[in-house]
Amino acid sequence: MKRLLLALFLLVASVPSAFAAIACTVATNSVAFGIYDPTSGVDKTSNGSVTVTCLIVVGLSGSVAYNIHFAPGNGSYASRALKSGSLTLNYNLYTDAGLSQVWGDGTGSSGRISDSYSIPLVGSIVSYNVYGKIPARQNPGMGSFTDSMIVTVNY
Repeated sequence: MKRLLLALFLLVASVPSAFAAIACTVATNSVAFGIYDPTSGVDKTSNGSVTVTCLIVVGLSGSVAYNIHFAPGNGSYASRALKSGSLTLNYNLYTDAGLSQVWGDGTGSSGRISDSYSIPLVGSIVSYNVYGKIPARQNPGMGSFTDSMIVTVNY
């Protein structure tokens, strides 16, 4: 019986990382802009986050590569829209603090986050900032404006 257990342990312990089973999940913290002043000449900015958690399901270690995509929500990647009934307030989400790369699915002029790393036995959690901007001097009318979108992690 000792030989069988030892052989089984060695077999499990020698599974290459290429054969590791990995499970990843995604969680988000919303980008909340607060009160928007249409008379201000300054863009309104805010931050949120996307957190990716990956765990080893089978095997002792492994690595994972993934892409994080944002759907366009209301509007398009060129200009997303916060809505309050029929009223619209344009905004966008970005992958970088300089607000130069619109976060989308990698098509057109949108970008996505691509990352990879080795996962220890206890798993790994990585967070990414989401940068939001409402351009100044829009006057959509009064209301509570919202948008929602799907965040996808392909791994």
